[in-house]
Amino acid sequence: MKYLVTLATASLALSLASCEKRDGFALADTDGNQSISYQEFDRFMLEAIYSSVDVDGDSKVTLEEYLASGSDATKEGFKKVDANGDGVITPEEAKAFWESQQTMKSLFKKIDTNGDGQLSQEEVKTFFDKAAKAEGKTDLEKLSNAASQ
Repeated sequence: MKYLVTLATASLALSLASCEKRDGFALADTDGNQSISYQEFDRFMLEAIYSSVDVDGDSKVTLEEYLASGSDATKEGFKKVDANGDGVITPEEAKAFWESQQTMKSLFKKIDTNGDGQLSQEEVKTFFDKAAKAEGKTDLEKLSNAASQ
């Protein structure tokens, strides 16, 4: 589970600068209502996470890409996500695995501090501010620690 949080926070790290700006928040807020629903968050995060791990952009995460994606990445973890055992993780396999683990729901709830089922720009900013102050040697570790608190 910690690896999944690391993947999620890696995506947040990649989108940190853009989400604090109007243009990045708008990328996730596809309906333009000034808030991010769980469905928008889930789509945005899955795409951001997958593309950050799929370094060559071929829509297939290889074991090498997976292992290079974070310190918590293991061959065993790769096998859990690679449902059909063909040696690559497709976007569909990644989504199915994250849904089975409820990774995005858990992270969404951490950020949605008022519990209204929508992320405001202020909630996103507050989470990133918390992450910036969290324990950790790198931004990724800080974000992962903030997400697990």
